[in-house]
Amino acid sequence: MNESELQDRKDLQKGALINYLGYPLKAAHPVLMVFLVRAYSAEAFGLFITAQAVLLVLTRMCVLGLDKALLWWVPQQAEGERAHATRACLTWSLGVAAGCALLCMLGAELLADWIDAPEAAASLRIMSFSLVPMVGMELLLGMTMGTRRMGTSVLVRETIQPLGMVLFGLALYPLGWGTVGLSVAMVLAYSLGCVVALWSARRIFASDKDTHEGLRVPEAIWQYAWPLWVAEMASTSLQRMDTWAIAALSDLRTVGIYGVVVQFSNTIRQVRRGYDHILLAVTARIFSDGDTSRLTTGYSYVTSMVLLTQLPILMFFILFAGDLLPLYGEGFEEGTTAVVILSAFWVFNGATALSGVVISAYGRSRITLCNALGTVALQGCLLWWFVPRYGLDGAACAVGLAYALLSVVQIIQMRMITHGFHYREDVMQASLVGLLTGGLLMLGLWLVPNSDELWVRAALFGGYALLYLPLAWPLARQQKNATQAT
Repeated sequence: MNESELQDRKDLQKGALINYLGYPLKAAHPVLMVFLVRAYSAEAFGLFITAQAVLLVLTRMCVLGLDKALLWWVPQQAEGERAHATRACLTWSLGVAAGCALLCMLGAELLADWIDAPEAAASLRIMSFSLVPMVGMELLLGMTMGTRRMGTSVLVRETIQPLGMVLFGLALYPLGWGTVGLSVAMVLAYSLGCVVALWSARRIFASDKDTHEGLRVPEAIWQYAWPLWVAEMASTSLQRMDTWAIAALSDLRTVGIYGVVVQFSNTIRQVRRGYDHILLAVTARIFSDGDTSRLTTGYSYVTSMVLLTQLPILMFFILFAGDLLPLYGEGFEEGTTAVVILSAFWVFNGATALSGVVISAYGRSRITLCNALGTVALQGCLLWWFVPRYGLDGAACAVGLAYALLSVVQIIQMRMITHGFHYREDVMQASLVGLLTGGLLMLGLWLVPNSDELWVRAALFGGYALLYLPLAWPLARQQKNATQAT
């Protein structure tokens, strides 16, 4: 193993360790959300989720694709020669964000009518103040992740922002502001996250010299950024389309229930997404060096780690989602099947969707754009068909199917671009361990009497864990041991 491959492996293993340290924080978020949703009600939370979806799309618009462009560009530059581009990108995006925030405040009623939720106007007006810190946070984290440092991203994205949102919301609840209290909590949480991201970026880039080139962004960044700009707006719209569809075709209470469904299933999705940035930075360096042979090692390692982490979470949700959702309030048990459906699709996504990261890292941002636009169209059609007929379960099926097809297409595209699928035997081993242990658990659930009893399912999961861990742990250690031997 050469020095570059060894460095790639160390960076990916460090990223894996940081991700694992962040998982307890991710698990704590849904627990704290129980108190938040019960305090504000499902209807108020549904209204907040609907309005928040608009702000997240506006954020991607104001970022201009520069966060992903910096994540791709920074690893290819020498240390000390990145300041002019990063400052120029921040200035452009923050300027656009400030103007967009003003327009959002003035046009809150129009935006609320557009999403068919006129009562969201007050929330949108308050949330517009979060647009500048949201954009700044995304850019600053893109810069720091470009240096292969994941600590700041986990701290901000997995701790400060989500937990801050919940804690600020609970602190503001006694004021009786309703949904406006949730909006103020969102502004405070993102502002705090942006401050921490800025502090970290200043430390990391302290040695970079200012070349006094003003607001000139390197042409390579713009060329990479503009297709991603549209693609990221399409992708963010894609992630919120299900919320808008349910808001348009049902009521705010159902939107609130679906928001909790998404929170649960995202516990699995975030396992894979937690590796996106570090894999993109590592793969961009591989592409810059022209050493494709290193890609298979890194890609396969990350995919196997994602699968080994996601599979037991899926089994946990299959057994206990019906017990956990009612904690949020009356009627939330309606989302149990949707949680299982969406979670299962995210496991398939975890095994396949990292191919999209490779495509972006190889500079094919136009392909990423076409993929995003095609998936938006497909998911829109699927939601139109499934939601009126099957409600929450239909929305979960529509989202899962759209992303599953996207993943298959991206694998084919990755094969065409890099001349390989980049799956090694460790991915197959992880998949077999998951199928074997999961199949035995489902068999036990079917055969054991009184499996609807909580204590029986807890015993079954305990037996599953005793079987899964001895099989999965050696696979997880295998790559690290190989590195240490090298």
